Amino acid sequence: MAALTRPDMFQATIQMSHPYHPPPTPPFGDKQTEPKVDIQAELAKLNPPRKHYKWYNSTQTAAQDWDNPPQGLETFLRGYFHLKSSDWQPNQLAGPLTEWSAQALEQLPEYYIMRAQQTMPSSVAENMQNEADPTRTEAWLSPSDLQVYCREWQRTGFQGALNWYRAQTASTPQSRKDMLLFAGMKIEVPCCFISGRQDWGNYQQPGALQSYEEPRAVRSGCFRGARLIDGAGHWVQQEQPKAVVAEVLAFLQTL
Repeated sequence: MAALTRPDMFQATIQMSHPYHPPPTPPFGDKQTEPKVDIQAELAKLNPPRKHYKWYNSTQTAAQDWDNPPQGLETFLRGYFHLKSSDWQPNQLAGPLTEWSAQALEQLPEYYIMRAQQTMPSSVAENMQNEADPTRTEAWLSPSDLQVYCREWQRTGFQGALNWYRAQTASTPQSRKDMLLFAGMKIEVPCCFISGRQDWGNYQQPGALQSYEEPRAVRSGCFRGARLIDGAGHWVQQEQPKAVVAEVLAFLQTL
């Protein structure tokens, strides 16, 4: 949003791990907008019933779940980092989804499309049960570094961070009005996207990654490409820091 709203200040931008998608536009004339899919309701119809992690993280109880994981905060966070990294074998299958539907989203791992009864700590615990070496992530996230995360989250709690999801999932007249302030705007400065090749986050919103090539989203000639780094999942700057630095420097050379 920074480069979108203030290109005079932000003269180039790199997005990482979460691709940009353009703001919504209002309907014009008598053109009818297609009704939005109630993805939570559709996911609940699956067998077994599922739910979207963004909506779960927006609930009143999510922060309490994150603050008080039964397995302990260090074990929970170690598992969470592991499951979203390239060290977790199922992430090798990361690839595009066909559409925003329950059937398509069902392909996503349970840290994104959770079972309906799960909390995030219970989802992590269940998916870590059969991991032969849960300490593999120590190669790029040492126990001492993880302790820094634990101490800070214990000090602050998770609610502040989870408020981001509330902003993402808000669907009120005021939130829709707020977003229409940016209708029709596009990125008009040089940009690129850097992420891990084994990151399902690249694809959790179908079409977002492809939107960089659309003139309505990014001014023609401004997109300098997507760099997907092998051997990295969602934590690309930690899993493959040297490769990330190389890609950042390569992008800067194009300016």
